[in-house]
Amino acid sequence: YRLNIYTMLKKYYTFINESKASEVNKRCRDFCLEDYEISDDGVVTSHSDVYLFEYGLEKLPMKFDRVEGDFDCNNNKLTTLEGSPKEVHGLFDCSDNKLSLLDGAPSRVNGNFSVPQIT
Repeated sequence: YRLNIYTMLKKYYTFINESKASEVNKRCRDFCLEDYEISDDGVVTSHSDVYLFEYGLEKLPMKFDRVEGDFDCNNNKLTTLEGSPKEVHGLFDCSDNKLSLLDGAPSRVNGNFSVPQIT
């Protein structure tokens, strides 16, 4: 009996993770991301540039771990950097947004780090 419940739960969690990955994969394609991986928990690692500028975004459409190129989310309506990559190998540009804090900003950026003036 226990094995049956375990098997059912495993199938359920596999289905949920596959659904999440499918949803994130669709968002990646919607925003023209190329050469990326999606972890089991739906977090994106991009092996190329990520351009999310001028979409009118109020929040980032997916959560990132690492971007091995530039990450540009400028000229949106972002109020938070939640979901930003932890590490960016190129530039990070979140200028021209409605940010009041830089919480969620990458801890490591190898290129320029452009942010709006925070008051």
